[in-house]
Amino acid sequence: MPLSEHEQQLLAQLEKQLHDDDPRFASTMHTEAVRGRGSMRNVVLGVVIAVVGLGVLLAGVAMHLIIVGVLGFIVMAAGAYVATVRGR
Repeated sequence: MPLSEHEQQLLAQLEKQLHDDDPRFASTMHTEAVRGRGSMRNVVLGVVIAVVGLGVLLAGVAMHLIIVGVLGFIVMAAGAYVATVRGR
């Protein structure tokens, strides 16, 4: 949903005020927003790994094998890590 003209003006005013009050913090936030959190490739790969881990976890629960469930949880955690790691 796009911002209205009034909301865009308020946002620009807040950004200017932040930059005037604390320029170092404002430049840090701006750099982070430009770089982004991660690449789309990492997000997709991480989600696929997490879904596979969920399947392994459910299989472990269905077979009453704790080690398989734990392994599935570890794979899910690895998928979450891959999805959130920064790209090059």
